[in-house]
This record gives sequence, structure tokens and C-alpha cells, in this order.
Amino acid sequence: MEEQMSIDYGPAASELGLPSLCAASSKVSLVDWVRSRINGAIKFKRNGRLKVVAIAFAASVVFQAHAQPDSIGFISIDCGFPGTTSYVDNATTLSFVPDAGENRNISAEYMSPELARTYHNVRSFPDGARNCYTLRSLTAGNKYLLRAGFMYGNYDRLNRPPVVDLHIGVNFWTTSNVSGPDTAVIVEAIFVVPDNFVQVCLINTGSGTPFISGLNLRPLKTSLYPQVNATQGLVLLTRRNFGQADIAVQ
Repeated sequence: MEEQMSIDYGPAASELGLPSLCAASSKVSLVDWVRSRINGAIKFKRNGRLKVVAIAFAASVVFQAHAQPDSIGFISIDCGFPGTTSYVDNATTLSFVPDAGENRNISAEYMSPELARTYHNVRSFPDGARNCYTLRSLTAGNKYLLRAGFMYGNYDRLNRPPVVDLHIGVNFWTTSNVSGPDTAVIVEAIFVVPDNFVQVCLINTGSGTPFISGLNLRPLKTSLYPQVNATQGLVLLTRRNFGQADIAVQ
């Protein structure tokens, strides 16, 4: 079951004179660019009229996950995986790639043979109000399913699961509210990508350090979910498996 999510990608960065948020390799640091213009204004012309746009947003820290779609268009990231190379998950036979940053192990008491590999570690973001993954090599105009997984596992030994907001680009997606250290939370969205990349951002709400366990992107046939278009997406409310119970659906 899904509910509708409105999508507003806003004006292009080039229209406002802004650097592209996905350009992690740009010579001009986004953080430096924003700092130089905080509480200032940019003057630009549109339709022959001079307008002033106030700068009132926080800089994003962009993580360039080294993930490319595989042969069937899947992107599967094991966030917090301590290695530097990909691995094949035994349960799904899918290839998972690591990201880069601060990885933490969940507490040993929450480890079990049945626990999916992606929940063994987490990627935490102690710095910055907004931290983003950029998923590239997508097909503009196509539909995708985006899935993020969270298992706290008391990785920081504080026994206080955080509340984290998630954005797809500039749009609010959902809130990850993990109820306990041994609870896995999965959130999903179905949407149309306007470009050949998409940003997935974790927002610090002041209720604990943001973290994530896994991030997955799956291409969808255009005939599926006709409600989804360039201005409207769907977010998951609940999912029920009426088939075989011991099969992992990825």
C-alpha cells in the first residue's frame, strides 16, 4: 500500500547561478560557495527582469557512493560495510558495494545468523545537518523504486535510536523512526528521475546522529504504477507477502 508524494524539483541550479549539488568533483566546493553567500543575495535576470534571490539554505555534504547499476539496472549499497570491494549476498545473490565514511558495528548482542548482512554495520553522520548520497548513471524520465534500510543495533552504545528525516533531492520523503535497537525499518518510494542521477539525503532533526544501513535502487517498467509521474510519486505504507515466507525480496 502506498500514499502519494508530491514532487517539486524547483528551478534548475544553473538558472539560479548555483553549483550543481551532484558535482562532488567540482573544483568549487559547495560548502565554500554557500558560505561565501550566506545571508547575501544573488542577482540574476529572468525574462528580462532583475530579481534578487536570498540565500537561506544549509550546505549539503555529498557522498559519491561508488555504485553503478549492474547488468539489470540495480544499485545495492551496504552502508557502513568496512571493506573496499563489493561482495555477493548469499541470500539474494545480488552484488553489494560499500560506501565511504564513518562505519560502525552494531552491538554483538543484536547479531544473529538470520540477520541480513547489510544490518551488521551502519554508516553514521555525526557532522552536518544534511548528508547526501548521489546515485548516478540512471535514465532520465524512468521510474525507480528507492529503498532504505535502518537497524540501530545500539551501535553507539547510547541506547537512543535517532529520528531522521529523508529527502529525495529537495523533496521530503519520509521520517525514519526506529523504535528499538533490534528493530529493522525499511522505507520505500517510487518516483520518476528528472535527470541521470538522484540524491538521497539524511537530515539531522536534532534527535540523534543520523545513520543508515542500506540503500537500494531498482528500475521499474513504465507501465507499472501509472499514478507515478514527473510531479507525483508514491511512498510505502505497508507491504504484505502472500507467497513463500522464506524468500528474501530484493
